[in-house]
Amino acid sequence: MLILSMLKGIARKVLLALNSRIPLIGVDDRRRQLSYDFDAIFDSTIRYGHFAGLKMLPLEQVWWNSLDRAGILFGQYEREVTDLIYRLSNSSNGVFIDVGAADGIYAVGVLKNKLFERVIAFEQSLKGQRNIADLANQNNVDGQLEVRGAANSQSLLQINSQIMEGAVMLIDIEGAEYSLMSPEVIQLLRKTNVIIELHFQPEDKSWEEVESWVKKFEKNFNVDFFTTGPRDTASFDELRFYRDSDRWLICSEGRRCRPMWLHLSPRSNSAK
Repeated sequence: MLILSMLKGIARKVLLALNSRIPLIGVDDRRRQLSYDFDAIFDSTIRYGHFAGLKMLPLEQVWWNSLDRAGILFGQYEREVTDLIYRLSNSSNGVFIDVGAADGIYAVGVLKNKLFERVIAFEQSLKGQRNIADLANQNNVDGQLEVRGAANSQSLLQINSQIMEGAVMLIDIEGAEYSLMSPEVIQLLRKTNVIIELHFQPEDKSWEEVESWVKKFEKNFNVDFFTTGPRDTASFDELRFYRDSDRWLICSEGRRCRPMWLHLSPRSNSAK
């Protein structure tokens, strides 16, 4: 029985790995086509959501996932995250820190719509750094944005602690979040609203391991998990004559499993 149980466990991990890595035939091609079509229709400008009006870089220039362009243009991409950032901006100190800024959609988007007054963007890719600067210049907010290199404990600790009090930070660094959050960084961020995208696959890291890691924040933060919610495309006149499958592919983020984010909000009695 023990051997059978072990074999079943191995089989489950293999199936999960295959399911998360084998692309659906034709789906990505259609998502790419929809992204290019609506990028042309919308003149590369976000039309809906909290970043509406942001003029994006040409698809040929971006280095991050261009398949999400249609969802971004319609304001559907990571909508739960942008909604939270919008709410937090109303009580922030005007500073937004984007850790893992990719091509700069968040970093520049929050400035374009005046959600924040100043942004510090960390991005390890040199092409990403150039794209962030180009996007900021294209949208006339380059004077409010500072682009830095890779984020790690040392680079974060160089930020003035006074800036962090009341700031909002978004962390999306493809699994490096687990090593980034050292005791010293947690102490620095104790007065900051922090949103972390959690990267884990069932075959790599169990949910129990993630929950154990999260416990380190409970002394200084209220801890809340959230995930993707429902989408409704009925209000978009531009999609009126598109097939059901196309409308939902625009909402798709092409993820290997259901995403999960962590919101750390400072406790009023957070340790000094």
